[in-house]
Amino acid sequence: MLRRMLKWLLYGVLGIVGLFVVLIIIAIITLLPAEEQGPTPQREHPQAKQEPRDKSSRGGGESKQPSTDAQKPQRVNYPEPVRGLAISRVVDGDTIELSRPVDGTDTVRLIGIDAPEEESGECGAQPLATDATTHLATWEGAEIRLEFDQAKTDPYDRLLAYVRDDLTGEMLNKRMVADGYAQVWIIPPNDRYANELRRAQQEARELSLGFGLDIWSLKPSEEKLLADHGNGIGKGDGGCRPKPHTASPSASASASSSASPEPNPSPNRERGGGNRGNKAPSSASPAPEGVCPQGGHWVGLYGPGDGDGCAGE
Repeated sequence: MLRRMLKWLLYGVLGIVGLFVVLIIIAIITLLPAEEQGPTPQREHPQAKQEPRDKSSRGGGESKQPSTDAQKPQRVNYPEPVRGLAISRVVDGDTIELSRPVDGTDTVRLIGIDAPEEESGECGAQPLATDATTHLATWEGAEIRLEFDQAKTDPYDRLLAYVRDDLTGEMLNKRMVADGYAQVWIIPPNDRYANELRRAQQEARELSLGFGLDIWSLKPSEEKLLADHGNGIGKGDGGCRPKPHTASPSASASASSSASPEPNPSPNRERGGGNRGNKAPSSASPAPEGVCPQGGHWVGLYGPGDGDGCAGE
């Protein structure tokens, strides 16, 4: 009996020792450093795969920025704003003239927008062109400042700028879009305020007054005369459309006379057949008033006949 008890006691001790050893082994494995466990794909830093590719693409440079930093837009050093200016004249809905030249020119094209074009040469005005010009002209004489983008002039040697009211800071480019008198037209690399202008355009479309009072409520026949800049209006490049010609009074009179039949040999003939002094009587001696040859009757010196005052003889 004692031997059996000792045997079960030994088995119990061995079982406890074995369990204890297993727990120690598990604890050691769990506490081992990550390097000794081998690479774990789930814990690998994102840069681990990107850095070799970055080195090969850049020729193996020494220090590399993470790919997330490489995707960030670089800061652009724009030219300094120019102050102390005023609008001397508004040319059209997106072009102004300055009170004094800047870099040799006094004409400024507002960046990022396109307003309907005024009549020019043989080209007729686009819809709302006059309204857009009049609206921008409310700032004539106002003190302004010019903010520039990456490209400072256009092929026509005009300055390209964002025009701000120097007193309120309001951007006129944005105001013309927000009030429905211009559409957004971004030409790279000048996209400094592209998002701000597009937001203003979206609001203008949603708040359109209707009745053709802005470019977003024009009739289809009028709207297609605007340029298509990817904003859902316009057609083609909005190029020159011939302006309607009105004939001058002299030309109209000439055309009328050429179109009329041959003139009456006795013009201005009125009721009774008199030519009212437009034709001199004949050289024949007129008969005394009321005295006509037999069969004739008196009609007056300017009546029909041979100028003798008698007819029917």
